[in-house]
Amino acid sequence: MPKQLLVEGLPQRPSQKTNKFKPSGGFSTSLESTQVSVSTNLTGGKYSAPTLEGSEFDRMRRYGLILGRWSLPNIDKEAKKTTMPVSCYEAANRLVANDMFKNTFGDDPTQGTVNLTPYINAFNSGHITPELIHSVAGFIGTEAYSTIVKLIKSSPKSAQIKRALTEMSNSIQTNVFDDKTYYEYGLNALHERGRYAKNRAIGLFSYIASIIASHSKSLMEEVSDKPQPKSTKKLGEKPDKPTRLKMLPEESGWCKPYLAKYPLELPHTGKMGRRNIFTNEGKYPKHFHRQVTDPFRRIFSRKTRSLGGVVVFDCSGSMGLSEEQVQQVLRSSAGCSIVCYSDHGDEAKDAEFGNIHLIARNGRQMRGLPEFPGGNGVDLPALRYGYDHLRLNGKSPVIWVSDGQVTGESGTHSAVLWRKTEAYIKRRNIHHVQTPEEAVKLLNKLQRGIRK
Repeated sequence: MPKQLLVEGLPQRPSQKTNKFKPSGGFSTSLESTQVSVSTNLTGGKYSAPTLEGSEFDRMRRYGLILGRWSLPNIDKEAKKTTMPVSCYEAANRLVANDMFKNTFGDDPTQGTVNLTPYINAFNSGHITPELIHSVAGFIGTEAYSTIVKLIKSSPKSAQIKRALTEMSNSIQTNVFDDKTYYEYGLNALHERGRYAKNRAIGLFSYIASIIASHSKSLMEEVSDKPQPKSTKKLGEKPDKPTRLKMLPEESGWCKPYLAKYPLELPHTGKMGRRNIFTNEGKYPKHFHRQVTDPFRRIFSRKTRSLGGVVVFDCSGSMGLSEEQVQQVLRSSAGCSIVCYSDHGDEAKDAEFGNIHLIARNGRQMRGLPEFPGGNGVDLPALRYGYDHLRLNGKSPVIWVSDGQVTGESGTHSAVLWRKTEAYIKRRNIHHVQTPEEAVKLLNKLQRGIRK
């Protein structure tokens, strides 16, 4: 390993005008001070890296090489566009670098290169800032992050801090690294030409930055001594009244439908569109340049499309719905929207709390689940809303999860209303299943192109 950081020795990044990097004048003595700024202009980027002998300094130089290869350029401009802090994008760059370092060198970049004491002391002191959280988030996926979480003990709110940091790490792992299709598709766009590829890469890093920003905000709310607004419910708690209520068109025989909307604060895998997935096997090799640009050397590709879909849940007393079942549905199909319905049997309460609830849409979901009083009342209006307003395209499937016991204004099962509902789902080709588990299996089949 050379003593200098020779980023220019890496293969050219086609999306950049230059691949030259100049020393920034700084001398790094830790992993955090090893920095690379990737620029899209002709002046080139800058780097700061150590020049001393030793395994720790070699590790930092290799980390600098990874940063130069897999960082998003001009993160300050992207942060300004999305109104997120630059530190969130810096953490996203380092998260990707941690993963690529592990894949390339089979090593943990934080071994012997990070002094964890200042981070632990800062959390234990109670003087927690968003910048501290963003900085620590850049260690996710390494031993350093696990050690920081483990050693937070002295703070009076250490349990909340540990839980919040663990949730942030799990969210990154589940929504980013475990979703190989989206992650690799966006990451490899860094080395492709064209505006479309550029937008794919920006989308990936912005998505990671948004997860960090969201969890950072939640953690700051938990440790703050100031009273919080009612919209800051934690995951698993029952939400307050909906922020918006809208009356949908009435239908004969059914209760008046009131659509309840809540803040969709949490991200989920909401990704749509046709994708070019690169693989190690195939019939015709098309991407020989990936022998150099891709550490996995995937020179074959195949096309895929994420269908998304709409799932309408009957949440009457005979059905029920848990938060884990909702998460399983969201993980089974990217871009999925979820609607739940349950009627109070009292129009005044329906008008106040709603009887049709939108809990996930466009890659966002609400915290927790609303209260379900136990009636049906609005089966067909809920299906019409899901089919007419939530499908992203004509091929998005609609799935109705219900035992088939539909009720209207009478509050009891009605054969007339069931015939109306059955005719509607047949005409619209809506899939009817009886349990959330069946919905997950069906979504997975439809995603693979297998028809019911």
